[in-house]
Amino acid sequence: RMLSALIDEQLVERPWGTRHYRLGSQVYAFGMSVRHVFDIKTMAQPCFERLAQVTGETVYLGIRSGYDAVCLDKRQGRLPQNAEFLQVNDRWPLGIGSFSLAILAFLSDDEIADILAFNRLREGSDKTFSKISSSIQKVRKDGYALTKTRPSRGISGIAVPVFDRRSVPIGSLCVVSTLERMTAPYLSGLVTTLKQEAEILSAQYELARMNPTQPETWRTAINESQALRVVY
Repeated sequence: RMLSALIDEQLVERPWGTRHYRLGSQVYAFGMSVRHVFDIKTMAQPCFERLAQVTGETVYLGIRSGYDAVCLDKRQGRLPQNAEFLQVNDRWPLGIGSFSLAILAFLSDDEIADILAFNRLREGSDKTFSKISSSIQKVRKDGYALTKTRPSRGISGIAVPVFDRRSVPIGSLCVVSTLERMTAPYLSGLVTTLKQEAEILSAQYELARMNPTQPETWRTAINESQALRVVY
């Protein structure tokens, strides 16, 4: 029944003479329209370049995807390539890792409760998500999320949210460095730099959202068809 509904909407298609299904043409159309208007990865490139040059650290871009956060992009910095857990296209439960926690903490309380409850069931770890719940108020107060690995691994991540015009977090910018470098003065400078770039990215996102690339020509077509009915 669900597949039949998807076929009717051209989101899924079934090649003639087979028992197999594949994505339909409308999925491609949706993807292209979102790519042009909401291509955050492309928008973030200047921010990434500036962050990489100013800090010399490894930089990440994350976005929310349902109950998860997805790593969209990465710029390698001083850290060895095998030092970090997070890689491009990785999907982590919201709240795991600073790039993800920076998004989760600034959602509404009801939404946070729903996400944490879902991820507890999915991961089967109440202890982990209880710690996340207790750290959210600190993240909100500080304006950034800071996480640290075990001393043996020796890395730390700091992330700030990227908001839309309604102050809803749509993504995050994250810098990962060594624990030794994350002293209070250095951390303060990173926070300032990250917040500046996040504000720039938020403004670019809103400009793109309010300036769709495809004009609504269907409205003109409707008006013309109505005019023809009047004539005939």
